[in-house]
Amino acid sequence: MALLTFSCKRKEEHIVVFGQIYDNEQNIPLQNVKVVLSGKKIESGTWSNAYSNLGSTISDAQGNYSIDIENIKVSDFKIELSKDNYFQHFAEYKTDEISKGDNVFNFRLHSKAFIKLFIKNTSAFNNQDLFTYKIANFQNNCFECCTDSSFTYTGQNIDIIKKCSTYGAYNLIINYSVKKNNVLKEYSDSILTIPFDTINHYINY
Repeated sequence: MALLTFSCKRKEEHIVVFGQIYDNEQNIPLQNVKVVLSGKKIESGTWSNAYSNLGSTISDAQGNYSIDIENIKVSDFKIELSKDNYFQHFAEYKTDEISKGDNVFNFRLHSKAFIKLFIKNTSAFNNQDLFTYKIANFQNNCFECCTDSSFTYTGQNIDIIKKCSTYGAYNLIINYSVKKNNVLKEYSDSILTIPFDTINHYINY
C-alpha cells in the first residue's frame, strides 16, 4: 500500500503535455512530427534566458503525442514541432499555462508547397508597358512564404521567373494589372497549391 501511495504521488508531481497534431488544410492527423518541450531553468541562481530541452517525442499514426517530465521550476515553456516538408511551428507558454498534471495542447501544421510564376510580355506595345502583381492572401505568420509586396516591371522585353513557398492545399490569389497604350486592365488568378510540390503558373500579357 505504501508503494502504491508513493507511485501516485510521483505521478501527480509530473507535468504531462499531450495532444493531437493535424494538417491544417487537409484536416488529417500527422504522424512522425517531432515535438520538443523546453523551458527556461535556473542557472547559477538566476533564471536563464535560453531554453533547455526538457523532453521530446514523435507523434503516432493518429497524430497523438505525449511528453511526461518531472515537475521542475522554470520561468517559461516552449513547444516546438517539426516535420519534413512542413513549416516549423513553436508556441511559448507561461508557468500558469503549463502546470502539474495533464496539459492538453493540440496543433495544426501547414505543409509546404511552391509557386513558380512565369511572367512574359508576349504582345509588347512600347517601352512604357507596365505590369504589376501582388499576392492577395499571403501568410503573414510565415517568414519563409510569399510576401504581400507589389512587384512592378516596365518595358517590352519582360520575361521573368519568380518562385516562393506557400501552404500546401491552399488557394493562393494573385492580383495583377497590365497597362499598355494608356489602357489599364486588372486581373485576378486563383491557384490551388499542391502539398510538397511546385505549381507552374504562366502569365502572358
